[in-house]
Amino acid sequence: MLVRSILDTTSYTHADWGRCLTRVQERATTKDVASCHALDKNNFSANLREHSRAKHIACPTQVFCPVFSFVQRNRKKQKESTRKIALKRKERQKKEELRLKAEKEGVVRAAESNDFNGDSNRREHPTQEEDYHDDRCEYKRGNMNLLGKLFAYFTSTITTTFYVTVGYFVCIYFVIKQGYFDSVLTENGVEFYAEKPHPKLHELFPTLKLPMNTLVNIGYLNVGLIVIAHAQKLLMNKKLTESDAAMFFIFGWSGFLYGHVQFWRIILQQQHQSVMDQWVTLPIFAWIVCWTCHIYYGWSFVRNLVITAVSTASYCLTWYDRNGFDIILGIHISCAIFYGSMLYWNTSSKKAKRDFWIAILLCAGFVVLKLLDLHLPEYHPIFTTFSGHFLSKICDFLQMYFVAKFFMHVNLAANKRKLKAKED
Repeated sequence: MLVRSILDTTSYTHADWGRCLTRVQERATTKDVASCHALDKNNFSANLREHSRAKHIACPTQVFCPVFSFVQRNRKKQKESTRKIALKRKERQKKEELRLKAEKEGVVRAAESNDFNGDSNRREHPTQEEDYHDDRCEYKRGNMNLLGKLFAYFTSTITTTFYVTVGYFVCIYFVIKQGYFDSVLTENGVEFYAEKPHPKLHELFPTLKLPMNTLVNIGYLNVGLIVIAHAQKLLMNKKLTESDAAMFFIFGWSGFLYGHVQFWRIILQQQHQSVMDQWVTLPIFAWIVCWTCHIYYGWSFVRNLVITAVSTASYCLTWYDRNGFDIILGIHISCAIFYGSMLYWNTSSKKAKRDFWIAILLCAGFVVLKLLDLHLPEYHPIFTTFSGHFLSKICDFLQMYFVAKFFMHVNLAANKRKLKAKED
């Protein structure tokens, strides 16, 4: 239709076009057509087409009406966008004025309260020297915060207990290196273990004589770290006190370091490493006594020190009896079970009671499997690979895990009772 109208209008002269344009302008100025245009553009264009047919001419607006409407829409969009931009600019200016006003009021208040530290006359636009001074102050403040965080970390309970535990192990090893326990009976050599070296692994790693008994020590490392991480989480959630968490941390670090001691004992098979393995086993069992006394009577550094010192000194019985270590270990296990049973009968936590019996069964498995290490291969050859010593070590680190869980449930139950008593 648009093309046809264009072709029809080519036969008209300039005078005809002028007359058509004047008619359209006159018609557009009338109120009726203007109101129609305001109400409905399609009706307006239809009226123009009827007028043009009556005069037998092609209306120019019939050709250019789509173009005109497109231009009008674009103009309206531009007006709306400019209006929105102007409103946003005004809002930004108001916010900036309010911010500057608030800053000026704050500066005045700080100057009046003498908290401005001599900077009340400072310019709004500081110089490069003043900017440099501010940057240096912020840099120093950041360094001080970093140093403070590092100091707080290295003096926290978890790191302090690590220093104490490592120091204790180092002191024991230093005494052993003096040669005072070279005459103690220990089992050094592959012939004391039921596990047989794997020929292919022995060719690749000559020092790896007992692969399964070596790898099982990873369990001690994992259990120690799990106990420490869980105690740290409870401490951060304020479910444990600092002293309660310290008992967990020392127990966890002891298990973690014992894994390293046992690893080097299996690898080297030497007297000093064997004595170290035997000796550090005793204070780990003695720590259960310290833990029980802590729950009953609270934290006491002197009491913990005395119990640990007595347990450490008891290893000297190996000087007088060839089976001295077995006797001392039996006494330590009996004391640990006795003190643990005291908590068992006085706690109301069902989870703690369950963990207590699991720990007792694992402790029995630790002792029995270790004693039957050389006899189990008579029943099945699989025990030459997964030997009794290997299985006893699994029972040992699982025993440590359930002991920590037992004390965790007992501690939480005791703390709940204390909170209820304070509220009442």
